[in-house]
Amino acid sequence: MSNCHSFIPFLILRFSDTGKVEWILPLHLRSLRTNKCHPGAQKEILDCPMSESTPEAKYTTLIMGDLLAFLINGGGGIEGSIMMWQWTTGIHLLVSYFP
Repeated sequence: MSNCHSFIPFLILRFSDTGKVEWILPLHLRSLRTNKCHPGAQKEILDCPMSESTPEAKYTTLIMGDLLAFLINGGGGIEGSIMMWQWTTGIHLLVSYFP
């Protein structure tokens, strides 16, 4: 990716060399105690790809052990998705889209 622009707080648009646009929501892995990068995380930020942004969307974060799931209920005709990572390593395990 060649360019990275932030238009809306917390949402990033990336423009590739071919002109393709990606919506990225950065998920910051912070310690509740110190508000610094979580000491158990190898990556400070996980990139959550999104198809579009809409005010009607609802976001849910679930954590179980070393798994982090992020659910987007699209609303307003935008498709929903679920993404899952092993947050300690930053490995992206799952992405699934639904109407």
